Amino acid sequence: MVFCFRLSVPLVNIGFQSTKKHRLKNAMKQLLLFAVSILLLPFVLAASGNEYQKAEKALTKKLTGNPTEAIDSATSIVIFNDALSAQEKAQLMQNKILPYAKKNRKKLDAGDIAWLYRNIAVCWGQLEKLDEKMIMLDSALLYIEQSTDTVVKAYLYKMAGDTEIAIGSITKGHSYFYTAIRLFESLGGYETEISSCLYQLAVGHLQILDTDGLDRILVQMNKLCQKSPTPACLYDYLSVATTKYATLHDKNPDNKAYLDSAIAYSRRTIGIIEQYPDQLPPKAMPSWNYYNIAVLFDDCKPPMNDSVRHYLHKAMEARPAAGHFRKEVEISVYDLEANIYFRQKKYDLAEKRILEVVKLLDEAESYNSLITERGEAYSLLVDIYEATGHYKEALKYQKLLNENYRKRFDIEKADALKKMEIAYDVEKKENEILNLEKLNEASRTRTWLLSICIGILIIAIALLYIIFRQKKKNLEQKWYETALLAELRSKELQSTLERQEASQSKQDTPPAGGIFASGIVKISDILTHSVLTDEQKNSYLAKLKLLNADELERNFAQVSAKMTVMDVKYTLCFYINMDARDIASLFNVEPASVYTVRYRLRKKFRDSAAFRFLT
Repeated sequence: MVFCFRLSVPLVNIGFQSTKKHRLKNAMKQLLLFAVSILLLPFVLAASGNEYQKAEKALTKKLTGNPTEAIDSATSIVIFNDALSAQEKAQLMQNKILPYAKKNRKKLDAGDIAWLYRNIAVCWGQLEKLDEKMIMLDSALLYIEQSTDTVVKAYLYKMAGDTEIAIGSITKGHSYFYTAIRLFESLGGYETEISSCLYQLAVGHLQILDTDGLDRILVQMNKLCQKSPTPACLYDYLSVATTKYATLHDKNPDNKAYLDSAIAYSRRTIGIIEQYPDQLPPKAMPSWNYYNIAVLFDDCKPPMNDSVRHYLHKAMEARPAAGHFRKEVEISVYDLEANIYFRQKKYDLAEKRILEVVKLLDEAESYNSLITERGEAYSLLVDIYEATGHYKEALKYQKLLNENYRKRFDIEKADALKKMEIAYDVEKKENEILNLEKLNEASRTRTWLLSICIGILIIAIALLYIIFRQKKKNLEQKWYETALLAELRSKELQSTLERQEASQSKQDTPPAGGIFASGIVKISDILTHSVLTDEQKNSYLAKLKLLNADELERNFAQVSAKMTVMDVKYTLCFYINMDARDIASLFNVEPASVYTVRYRLRKKFRDSAAFRFLT
């Protein structure tokens, strides 16, 4: 059995930054602060008390004067208040700061509003509410296209790439990362950020076992390390190099040189972690690196069992105290232990351990980073049941294993990645050729130089004219196209969102009185305190009063168990034919995001007759 070797992948490798000054100078510091805030979340929730009301009053005072300064100051009050929960931070920014920002839109750069949406998305992501998070991120991406702030654009596209990779959308994630890399390259001095993007690209190549792709990433990383030999860049390079040789050894188990190289790079990676613990990003988790070297020692012939046990123990000791990281470490460690038991023919212990792994996988939220472990678990269960003569069970897990492989080795994804890389490489080569031609032009005659300049000028004028006409032609359709893009994004994420909704936090559990009765009360309360006109409020409230909650409960009975509170709220709004712009105003989102939610509900409950009103 080929055992899985992995890169450490944080769910979303991001942090809070509020002002432009912070964005430029304190990005890594904020990343680390965010990681610490996750660990302290239970204590923060316990101490919140009256802090929410205090923050509301403070925001009322701050949201005056210069809009840019007011938003920066107000955002800082919220995101750096450790007494507030992540949900309270999201609600304050969404219900207080965001309406103020939209009201003063003409006085702000679009990047400021995009960054505000991004901070709200961070909070919802911390609470593992992917539907709310993706709505905020979609809105941020809509605004960022209107911004001239290249720094904000680069960080936002990097965040989008991190998020897409974390939920399993590899192709979309790679597209965002390449965009972020181009922007960081244009700015100059952002080698650490570029290295982080390249690291995440390597994660995608690893998931489809593309060692050629890893080689291309390593070449770029090596150039970065020579230019900027920081601990962060060195860690990224050494970690990816370790993974490359480990993957090559998996494909060629008789080649001891690959294994030796992997162990050597792994030792250097651990050395960087232990030498510079305060200068590395959150993804440089000791747990994963200890686990990785344990895998390598287990691959030795014969396995170096003492070293394996030593590093697995260190991995469990160093695992994060909360969240997905801890669970993923446990999954990987238990998986390796189960394989060792199987190799020793201790089938009862192997079965018990690997079933623990399957249970943890079913409970986990981060699908893409665990797809390899799920395949390994199914494969081992097939081997165990075949060895013990339980062929019915073996067949069951063989079917699950086949489905896992189909998803993992999706040919379309692999082809899309390669095409994207080719386009990126071609663009860079074309730029290099253009630079060489410009250098050669210096040695040509004045006549040639003049002719070329005139030709370039004519081409530039023609291109500007074409661009102007195209921009004018597409201006009226811009929002429609953006909404269509958002719907396509939702289609890609649909399967992942359905998995996530099943495990949303307890606070999304509807009360015993019925989800629609409660939903009508909540929507009525939100309408009453909304910024809509009295005529609009009264019209919608009248429609809500006419609704029969019991009848709605019966109509939606077959799907109500799968509906979240957010689903119920939007369903009621659509049910009474509320205008999309009014819904957007009600929930402080963009109209395009409302269409995205409508599309997601239609697809999610396509088999339910109750949702035919959405067609």
